[in-house]
Amino acid sequence: MTVYRAWCLGLAVLGAAWLPCGLGRAQSPASTGAAVSGAATPSAEDLARVGAALERGAFSEAIAELELWSDRGLLHPDLSFDRGVAYLGRAESPAKRRADLGQAVAAFEEARALDPDDEQAATVIERIRESISRERAKRDIDGVVARPRLARALLGLVGEDIWAALGAVGSVLASVGLGLWIWARSQRARLAGGTAAALGLLLGGLGVGMALAGLRLRSGATSAVVVVEEARLLGGDGQALKVARGASTLGEASDRVPEGTLVFIRAERGALLQIEWGDHDAWLNARDVRRLAAAP
Repeated sequence: MTVYRAWCLGLAVLGAAWLPCGLGRAQSPASTGAAVSGAATPSAEDLARVGAALERGAFSEAIAELELWSDRGLLHPDLSFDRGVAYLGRAESPAKRRADLGQAVAAFEEARALDPDDEQAATVIERIRESISRERAKRDIDGVVARPRLARALLGLVGEDIWAALGAVGSVLASVGLGLWIWARSQRARLAGGTAAALGLLLGGLGVGMALAGLRLRSGATSAVVVVEEARLLGGDGQALKVARGASTLGEASDRVPEGTLVFIRAERGALLQIEWGDHDAWLNARDVRRLAAAP
């Protein structure tokens, strides 16, 4: 894509040189093998104009163009990444705005959702959140972050495809074991077959169950990122919710969710969004988060 990633991302994280320059993506969508979803693909001139704006530090100009494409439904991981670079650059410029870091995290999370193999985006997200945490610590501001639910945490460590493969292996092992148990004449072979069948059923059930859990989580919730300095947790009635520290939370007791936090939306009611919060649910104001676009 002709929109550059060559901007020095280290400049954008509180002056710390945590990521070297030269991470540009100067490829076109066609050359990356990932199609642009939504409206017509930006022209080479449009992409060059945004790239030039990023290079000379005109971040607001780049953001305006990239947000316009996003509003039109243009989806491509490089466009999302470049939007993150623009917000990140503006966050460290004299023109910075309060929500810039949260918007940057949202853009990089979107890039990673569209391209799960994008390690650059994952690295930048981690660094920005570390930066936000350091700044909050300097001001003695506490925040609460809920641990993800067990199924989501396991799926984050081991992908759905691997769980599905485990289920298939378990099914084959169970079938072979059951065949040995039924047809083998040797007592030892029958014992081995029974053991293999039991192990196969266990592995198959676990693999299929986790794969189905992943499908249910993906279809039952959409991702969003907090784009304000703090988002207040609310109850279903829209009133402030006090959250006590417990087994499913990290950090001090608080009713505020820090900027840049990834949340999963389960439902919405008017201006309120119901989100997963540890083992329970809570509500946030819709204006405090940015939903991540997903590939069709």
